[in-house]
Amino acid sequence: MKRIFFTLILILSLVFGLFATQTLSRYIPTLEDDFADNRVIVTLRQEYSDVNKEIDTNSFRPANIITVEDAAREGLAEENNFGGLTVVESIEDLMYITNPSKIINRETFAQILLFELRENSKENVLKVIEDLENLDQVLAAEPCYNFTTEDLITPNDTMFNQQWGLNGNY
Repeated sequence: MKRIFFTLILILSLVFGLFATQTLSRYIPTLEDDFADNRVIVTLRQEYSDVNKEIDTNSFRPANIITVEDAAREGLAEENNFGGLTVVESIEDLMYITNPSKIINRETFAQILLFELRENSKENVLKVIEDLENLDQVLAAEPCYNFTTEDLITPNDTMFNQQWGLNGNY
């Protein structure tokens, strides 16, 4: 439940950030910001997105990004620094929909991806963001900011902790 809520908050903040960038200047993340040192959130442009579309990992190659599987397939070794490429452990589609027929407007749908980087460093995250934003298919790339939500909402419902599914028990 926390993961779903956290993902929803991230998606909403990213989408809000995208709308805000149309009228305001864009915030450039810095090393001082509080974000995960191995994750990048990427929003693809609508013309490159589709509901549950399989991700073509080779499309990120112009940004010098390669997945672990592609590196192994190409024989790139860690001792050779993977040929100078940034290695991604996994790419997860955060917008995966179990029932795509419920999508009302496919024309406005944009895929949002989570890149798990192999190297843990904020510098690497910022470099990957810069590289990704140079690709035509990428609308935005941002760090995965760390924050907690437990202190933001304090329900006054005395039965709140007895609600069904709060702890992931379904």
